[in-house]
Amino acid sequence: MTIPQGITRDDVLGAIRRLDAGVEHGFGPSLKYDLVFEGRRYPPKAVVGLAAERLAGRVLEPGDFSGGQDSKSTRILRDFGFVVELKPGEADPVDAELPEMSNY
Repeated sequence: MTIPQGITRDDVLGAIRRLDAGVEHGFGPSLKYDLVFEGRRYPPKAVVGLAAERLAGRVLEPGDFSGGQDSKSTRILRDFGFVVELKPGEADPVDAELPEMSNY
C-alpha cells in the first residue's frame, strides 16, 4: 500500500494528538528528520502513517511508504504548513557533501 490521496490537515493534527496520547504504532523513532509542532518533535512517517488511517482503513506500516526529505510523506506535511527539519545534531546532507576548505 502507498499513501492514499486525500489526507487532510485535520488528519495530520489527529495523528499528532494520538501520538501525544501514546497510541501504539509500528514506527520507530525518526532517523534524520522530525516534524516540529508547537515545540514538540514527532517522527514524520508515524504521523503520516496514522493520518492515513481514515482513507486506508488501517494505520500504514513503515514498509508501506518511504520517508526522508524528498518523500511524498514529507511533501504532504510541508504542503499543510508543518515544519519538517533535521534532528538536532544531524548534518545537512548538502553540507556533508561539500569538501572542507583549508586556510592557506
